[in-house]
Amino acid sequence: MSSRSLRLALKRQSYLRQIDVAEELAIARSTVSNFFNNHPVEHQNFLDICDCLS
Repeated sequence: MSSRSLRLALKRQSYLRQIDVAEELAIARSTVSNFFNNHPVEHQNFLDICDCLS
């Protein structure tokens, strides 16, 4: 998924900022930032973020 697609998913799910996703999932903002910048994140965090944005 492209960076643009991810940012659109944020808006579609009513999350204004990456920190909103991080707080919803009780994970670090840096983890969400890594996800959005195509850097590795732990598998469970990956699944949780994908579920949150779908």
